[in-house]
Amino acid sequence: MKLDEKAFLLALYSHGKTPRQLIYSGTVAINHKRARSLLEKWFKRGWYDFGVTLDLGWLTSKGISKAKEVLGDD
Repeated sequence: MKLDEKAFLLALYSHGKTPRQLIYSGTVAINHKRARSLLEKWFKRGWYDFGVTLDLGWLTSKGISKAKEVLGDD
């Protein structure tokens, strides 16, 4: 997992905001296209889910477990 992916996952886990809020507020320094690609990847892995719009979703229990695992790696 690359550093930007770790940072985005941990921000999503810890800030309690949607990916859209994190990206456009500048909380996470990540390009919106890269973020969208990561969200799609996480969705396919079962780490992330969304209703209608990809960037307004949430981490699943698997995603939360992965974020906790990443926190332990540091």
